[in-house]
Amino acid sequence: MLERAVAISEHPTLTSFMIHTLQTSACKVIEEHQRAKLTADESKNFVDALLAPAAPNAALRAAFGRYQREA
Repeated sequence: MLERAVAISEHPTLTSFMIHTLQTSACKVIEEHQRAKLTADESKNFVDALLAPAAPNAALRAAFGRYQREA
């Protein structure tokens, strides 16, 4: 099976094919681990916060005022 996969791939050797396959698999595992996973409730709360953000508080208004004066 592995030799057949090598024959139909662009890899010249079984070793090349195996290294590529292992690297691809490792990258996928790492990406899946790093991806944020939210429950249904967390996902809903996140979307709700994006669609209806809270009003800026005093600290944020003050920071924006400083930014405007310095820009």
